[in-house]
Amino acid sequence: MTTPSPSPTSTPNPSPLWILSATPSQSSRGAQFADCIGEQAATCTQQNQAPIGTDPYLISNIQPDENLHYAMNPNYRGVAEGKPSFGTVTIERPLNSWAAARSVLSRGNADYAPNLYPRPETLTPESLASMEAVGNGRVVSAFAADVEHINLNQTDPDGNPPSEYGENGSGNHPVLFDNFEFARALSLAVDREALVGATGSPAAAPACSMWPVSGQRSNTHDWCLDP
Repeated sequence: MTTPSPSPTSTPNPSPLWILSATPSQSSRGAQFADCIGEQAATCTQQNQAPIGTDPYLISNIQPDENLHYAMNPNYRGVAEGKPSFGTVTIERPLNSWAAARSVLSRGNADYAPNLYPRPETLTPESLASMEAVGNGRVVSAFAADVEHINLNQTDPDGNPPSEYGENGSGNHPVLFDNFEFARALSLAVDREALVGATGSPAAAPACSMWPVSGQRSNTHDWCLDP
């Protein structure tokens, strides 16, 4: 799932989709963790549970394997502009998709849950729709650039050394290396519609390239959809 970065605004504009699905990037304060190198890292309980940072939130409480609680950072640079938009944030321990959906949609005791993909063993499309009908929230899905794919090893696993390219073609796989017709046959044998159905995601779609975003992708291999 991808969403655009929030634009600057004069009023609070919380975007949980962006906050919780953007690529994370962590950094530690050197002065605080200077003595937490190597074997000493295991002894830095205070530093790990109360790290100093410049983010909009400070960790107020950590419950290992349970919940993570944040409180607004009073020194955050955006406070004068009314940011952040929430005074506190609690991230609950990982739940299965059914429990996460129930927490938001049925019980209304959580504001957001990502990746509510229906699964026959945990969350069916019917049960998800029934929870949504309660009226506490709604399910939003969008097509993104996440791709499930299979790589064909072009090197010889029985080579010496194994699975490494060598000089003059040594190390090349005797069947798969530079064998387009064989790779094409394998690709045509894949039932993409069945795989899409197995994901349970309403936004999933068959694809033939590693970058499937509409308007930006190559159509060179679209033959995979019409064998």
